Amino acid sequence: MFLVYDGPDAGDVFKNFTDIPHLINTVKQRDYVGTTELPINGAANLGAGSNVFRVSVQRPDSSLFIRLHDMWNDWAESHKGKYGLLELGIQPVPKLLTDASNKYLGGNAMQMPDGPYIWIEFLLSASPFLSDDQLVELHESFKNMTEFIKPPKGLPLFVNDAAKDQEVLRTYGGFKKLQKIKKKYDPDGFFTKQTVGWSLEDAD
Repeated sequence: MFLVYDGPDAGDVFKNFTDIPHLINTVKQRDYVGTTELPINGAANLGAGSNVFRVSVQRPDSSLFIRLHDMWNDWAESHKGKYGLLELGIQPVPKLLTDASNKYLGGNAMQMPDGPYIWIEFLLSASPFLSDDQLVELHESFKNMTEFIKPPKGLPLFVNDAAKDQEVLRTYGGFKKLQKIKKKYDPDGFFTKQTVGWSLEDAD
């Protein structure tokens, strides 16, 4: 959780959150660069380009992953010169991991279904020489490519690599519990209204 206040003393502004029991408190005064880089290291570096992460998930299937690689490779070839970095990350989730995750302290927000399955991470770092229109077009094409093979229902997305439009929390087995926690600790919706991120509201 990041608490940011433009001044030396926030008073009781964040009291609803700082009163929540926690293991460690690293709150301190930082400069603007340090504050900008709290969620993403290097975010204050304007030369870092436009980075877009997206994530998918699939059960192990060799023919599907051959199709996935071919699709990604074709996209990479047809968009050369428009990106500085393009990555396809394959992250196996074995049953040993899901068993351990659900057993330790009763599990977590994800409540992982039994493995094995595979998280698929896509990363696009766009060229800084693109116009705004070219950047929008590239991002839309990249999104379409990553969504070509639909993930099966019942498998969670990996939050670290998810895009803001992917509604990752709704794929979690613990989604209903997260909703109850939000209602208890943020009944007025302060956190929802004042920050960005994935929604804990019911899907339409």
